[in-house]
Amino acid sequence: MDDKLFKLLNQQYEDIVRKIDSYKAEIDQFKNKVYDRMDVVYKEVVNVRLEQSMHTGNHMRISDELKDHEKRIEKLESPSVTAHQIHK
Repeated sequence: MDDKLFKLLNQQYEDIVRKIDSYKAEIDQFKNKVYDRMDVVYKEVVNVRLEQSMHTGNHMRISDELKDHEKRIEKLESPSVTAHQIHK
């Protein structure tokens, strides 16, 4: 009787171990899918930040150019412009 009980318990134990291993494999597959999707999202965030940085840089450059043009226009439109100042 003890031998039958031992075999039954051993079989149940092996079944449980197989189920646990199966669940571990499913969890690993799920984690890999999640990480793969996170990688895609991370790359997109990096690309968006880079684009925003470049866009901001362009705006700063354009703003600086406009300020320079405004100074030159003010200088040209001022009543006391001499030929020497125009050529600067």
